[in-house]
Amino acid sequence: MSIEQLKSLIGDDGLQVTGEEQVFDAVMRWLRHDPKRAPFTYELLSLVRLPLLSKEYIVDIVESDPLIKGDVQCKDLLIEAMRFHLIPERQKDDIQNCRTKKRSPGATEVIIVVGGKYRVGALNNVEKYDTPPTSGPSARLSKLPGTGSG
Repeated sequence: MSIEQLKSLIGDDGLQVTGEEQVFDAVMRWLRHDPKRAPFTYELLSLVRLPLLSKEYIVDIVESDPLIKGDVQCKDLLIEAMRFHLIPERQKDDIQNCRTKKRSPGATEVIIVVGGKYRVGALNNVEKYDTPPTSGPSARLSKLPGTGSG
């Protein structure tokens, strides 16, 4: 994979990952695959959302990585991530940028509730609930064509 392809992939807001740790790990494996890639460390790391990593991961894994320790610009990214966790009340105001924005993949999980039974007869309601749950249905969908018994 070329650096341009990797940058496009990890810079995508819709990238579906279970956590930003996966992105960091993939970038570091790509960099370590060829020592000639080391000069691209900051360029790639600036696309990883380091502030969204857990503070434990930042301290235990990121901070101790030799590629990051040896790059002044990478240390600035590390400081930004640490500040994000150090002062949580400022997370929404002072430290908002592309690295603090959560990824929003296009596909979302929902629960669809269809029909049901209420006292006499069946219900013909269809409701959609978002996950994680909000308070009540997020949308009422079209009613079922007819109510049968069942």
